[in-house]
Amino acid sequence: MNTPASGLFDGQRGLAEPYPGGRAQAESGSKILENDYYAWKAVCLQPYRLRADHPVLREFTYAWQAVSTLGLGDDAGAASIRYRVLGHTARSLVPAGGGREAQALLCLWRHASVHGDRLYATGLDQFLRSGASGRYADFAHAAAGSENIEKRYQALTTGDPGIARDSATLVQAWTCVEEDGLMNGPASAAERYRALSGHARGVANDMERRLPTATLTLLLELAMHADKHAIRLHHTAVAIKNGTVDQSTPYRGLPVEVAARATQGHTDIPRDGRAAVVATGAATRPVRKQNKQRGA
Repeated sequence: MNTPASGLFDGQRGLAEPYPGGRAQAESGSKILENDYYAWKAVCLQPYRLRADHPVLREFTYAWQAVSTLGLGDDAGAASIRYRVLGHTARSLVPAGGGREAQALLCLWRHASVHGDRLYATGLDQFLRSGASGRYADFAHAAAGSENIEKRYQALTTGDPGIARDSATLVQAWTCVEEDGLMNGPASAAERYRALSGHARGVANDMERRLPTATLTLLLELAMHADKHAIRLHHTAVAIKNGTVDQSTPYRGLPVEVAARATQGHTDIPRDGRAAVVATGAATRPVRKQNKQRGA
């Protein structure tokens, strides 16, 4: 990724490689999954061991319909979630006794997981190369991005309250986001949202077999949008560091003393996946909620 924010995805990110050959190469991955699905259809037991209205079989059917109808669509990131959900439901459908059906479903799960991961990386790569990944125009613009992430996190924890109990690291990452918000500059904020995305994807990977499909979808959507928000915050910090925008512009609308403190937080830019925390001796503890950050 030869883009200013590529360092955000180095090292411990653990992202798969994006498809370098464009849509044609990604479509070949989708074709493999189609072959896997019909290979399963050829070996599944007749009469089938589960009723047609069985919840797991129904979710698998819905997941396949979404993949077969929408395919790659117009967005690799959204497609990545569809294929991850297909893999998740395929694995949940594996019979305990093994056999040809189990082998077919496990093959589909492995290929769908790899394809989904590569599509996720491809989606981020495309975002990085597009104008949509540019800096935020002002504080209100950046705050709207933060509010979008907050809504997605709340939807996740409301829809599956157990996720907070089962993933302390995800909750801790969110606590850091909520406590510090945008107050110490976009460079540090980018790192917090980047960490939130990493933990969301980690939960999706580590707990996939036990997660309800809806929870897996919410986790992956949270991760994708948090990554994109981190990219835009990073580019905002770079623009200020390079003097291409007035330093007060990204924080227009904040009280003067808060804007000055936020601007001071730009002196370190994330490098090699890390950013130094800027200490300001006169700084007070940042307010907790996003609406307070805007002086409401």
